[in-house]
Amino acid sequence: MSNALRQISKACCLAGLLSTVAAGQNPTFSLEAIAVNSRPLERPTDHVTVSPGDVLTLHIFIRDWSPDGQQMRAYQAQADSEAYSSGSEGTIKPVDFETTSKVGVENKANGFIDTSNPMYVHAGMPTIAMVDTITPGYRWLSVLQDRDDSPTSPQDGTKYYVGTLNAQVSNEARGTFSLGFYEDPGSSVLRDSDGLEITPLDFERLTVEVTEGAPVLRILSSDPQTGAIDARQPLPQGKTARGLDTIDLTFNTDTATLSADDLRIEDGSANPPRIKRVESNGTTARLVLDRGIRSGVWTTISHERSNTGIRIGYLPGDVSNDGALGVQDLLALIDRPEGAEPLPLYRADIDRDGVLGITDVLRLIELLAEPNAYRMSLP
Repeated sequence: MSNALRQISKACCLAGLLSTVAAGQNPTFSLEAIAVNSRPLERPTDHVTVSPGDVLTLHIFIRDWSPDGQQMRAYQAQADSEAYSSGSEGTIKPVDFETTSKVGVENKANGFIDTSNPMYVHAGMPTIAMVDTITPGYRWLSVLQDRDDSPTSPQDGTKYYVGTLNAQVSNEARGTFSLGFYEDPGSSVLRDSDGLEITPLDFERLTVEVTEGAPVLRILSSDPQTGAIDARQPLPQGKTARGLDTIDLTFNTDTATLSADDLRIEDGSANPPRIKRVESNGTTARLVLDRGIRSGVWTTISHERSNTGIRIGYLPGDVSNDGALGVQDLLALIDRPEGAEPLPLYRADIDRDGVLGITDVLRLIELLAEPNAYRMSLP
């Protein structure tokens, strides 16, 4: 064989190899973890190790949908609800699944499409983007209004965002879970600018390993509850109005190992209250602060590792807990409907004597009569 023929033969073989590689780049849906307990991972991953009780932020991606130059006008991806229980024990389900989707209520906070994501596959184009969070296997879909806007893929493995799912690892979860999609064309599909199905379509699942060790501590609730505003008169702490100085946190598991170093307090100042000690009692921990929380601001308490937390406000006189002072606070204190549950002490025990009575009404009137009282509010 001449040198010329050898070169032609090599070129043909290389072209064949490149054709094979290109042909192997099928359109692919993938489910990947991008954050655990709202803390971003270094990069999206299809394999993650977590603890019981963790919350995962998952992204759905699509790539390589143009093996023959197809333009992708529409997509639908449906989660495999049977995979929620694919581990040895427990479940990994959408956050709040039991109180929303399972009873036929939308769960838009935990299944959605962020059309502002710069890698959104239909970014910057008029589109109808919807998420069905009633179906147990949530469905994400988008259709471009103008078929001429339909994009092509560079066929280089670049992943484009198409949806978000927040998933909760149950406290009893153990083993390895395989989360992914319903793979039949009626559930997960791509369509080109002519409305034709783009095939073949591949799917990549997310592997979640749940460790069998003790679950990571997570704040579940607090007393006062998160979002509450302490309406009582200031504690006698000098000239600065200060509020409550003890807060009870309830966690998902025993708090015996919890320490002040595990928690962070912020109130917008350079010198927020500090935790003087932590008093553990089973799953509840009482935080004793070195001083009361500041008036007129929100104070947040966060558990560092789990990135869970609460926020408590302090505004003396704000019985209605609407973040402002006014006549509505007096009505909230004295005009309770018959049979209504009594207000918690942090809202109604204005004079801090431990009981509800006429002296609280009198003290509230005094607070509302103070200069600039009606200009005070929580941001």
